[in-house]
Amino acid sequence: MATATLTRPPAPAGTRARSRRRLWQGRALPYGWPIYAIFIPWPLYWATGTEALVWPLLSIPMLMHVARRRRIRAPKGFGIYLAFLAWMVISAVSLHDFSRIMAFAYRGHLYFTAAVLLIYVFNLDPKRLPTRRIVFTLMIFWAVIVAFGFAAMLFSSVSFRSPMELLLPQRLVNIPFVYALVHPSFAGDSRLLGYTVARTRAPFNYTNEWGSNVALLTPFAVYGLYFLRSRWLKALTMFGLVASLVPIILSINRGLWISLSLGVVFVAGRIIARGNIKVFAGALAAIAVLTIITVFTPLGQVITDRIAHPNTAGRAALYSSATDKALASPLLGYGAPQPDASRPGAPSAGTHGQLWTLLVSQGVPGLVLYVAFFAFAFLAAWRVSLWGLWPQAVLLIGLVQMPVYNGLPVQIHLMMIAIGLCWRDLQGRRGAGRAAAAPPASATAAPRPPVAGPRALGAS
Repeated sequence: MATATLTRPPAPAGTRARSRRRLWQGRALPYGWPIYAIFIPWPLYWATGTEALVWPLLSIPMLMHVARRRRIRAPKGFGIYLAFLAWMVISAVSLHDFSRIMAFAYRGHLYFTAAVLLIYVFNLDPKRLPTRRIVFTLMIFWAVIVAFGFAAMLFSSVSFRSPMELLLPQRLVNIPFVYALVHPSFAGDSRLLGYTVARTRAPFNYTNEWGSNVALLTPFAVYGLYFLRSRWLKALTMFGLVASLVPIILSINRGLWISLSLGVVFVAGRIIARGNIKVFAGALAAIAVLTIITVFTPLGQVITDRIAHPNTAGRAALYSSATDKALASPLLGYGAPQPDASRPGAPSAGTHGQLWTLLVSQGVPGLVLYVAFFAFAFLAAWRVSLWGLWPQAVLLIGLVQMPVYNGLPVQIHLMMIAIGLCWRDLQGRRGAGRAAAAPPASATAAPRPPVAGPRALGAS
């Protein structure tokens, strides 16, 4: 039997060129696609050891988007962050060791990509990429991280060599910092409480990194309830929020517990201050349910055991060492965390907390500029709407975490998105206020002339 084959005529050369140009400019992809591309495939980046490449590569299309705009918006106080970036670059003069130069380059490029992401979010069209889509993307990211928390309980001993680890020279892989980036593992077993507890790492490199991100993402998950219209999805999200208590508590991350609790208390306090008793009563009931679940289950015993085993001696020595380093070079710092000769084998001074990293790496001025920017952004968002309090709480949580958790690589980018969402919320409130204050259209519009219809034209 003969068959006929239909072939599409070749597109004109001009059409093919335009298609390639549209693809290069990102127009053939969904509007705002870099935000989706950062967070949705994150487990793939983690498994392949390529997460360090995500930020610089996806900053390119974000910069191209901003560069095409005639008028570029930036948040108030952004100059403070630019001053921090300049000081961070200047601090590089203190670098002399190859591994420290690598650490500086890694952290430094993340500070720059965070600025790019902030300006990108500020200059996105809210009509083409509504706030709800950004929040839903972060909700998916939160759900994936919580799911990995449960997976870590089953596969706590699983680790593997990523493709990136196989490709890199062994000299680089032998650097502990690089090894952590390219060698994925689900969890790290800890006997801190006297019995084995699997502390989740996946899909990140460190247990504290998982805890820090969960604390920052949980307010976004609650914020998403405002945008959900499906009762089933709302119920599923609320179930996920309750279920997330299990990996959160079993992580024995006190920084996670404290920072997230302070964020919730902040939102509750702001709700009371605004006189919205009904919403506060609902929030109080939810907190009561979560407390009962925690106290009257084995999870309560884990909390009790963690309080009984504070294990603060190691951190106190680390922070003391960081303070000594900072006093020795308070102006420019050292460019990167430094080893402590008096404690061989111990973590470098200037790790285990963004505050200490900045203090040792960029000196007192760098720390002050960094904190001042995020504190300014937090206060500038003071008049957000009721639901806008949740992204504002993200900024508070990030600031509270600084003494105990590092802010890189993901956390600082989440805080930048929170700044952008607070700004959108404020713009929406101002727009609504102007619309309410405007006189009715009927009072200001000139009377319309009669419309010439069939009767006016004398038609029968």
